[in-house]
Amino acid sequence: MRQICVRFASDSHDHWAELYWKKQPEGSLTKEKENELKKLEKENMKTINEVYNIPKEDVKKIKSHKWIKVVEGENV
Repeated sequence: MRQICVRFASDSHDHWAELYWKKQPEGSLTKEKENELKKLEKENMKTINEVYNIPKEDVKKIKSHKWIKVVEGENV
């Protein structure tokens, strides 16, 4: 679920993806960039938890969340 949400909804997906792949064994990532990656992942998980914890009965609130609009192809 984390990768799906990050891929379709994160405002900073391209930067996250760049840092993520540089962290892989064949890549290289400075300590500063690794901290930046951790910060992005923390922000992404916070948003995922916000969306996940919205009560299912509150469809209007779910539909109004900016990530849902991005996934559904609406302008944010």
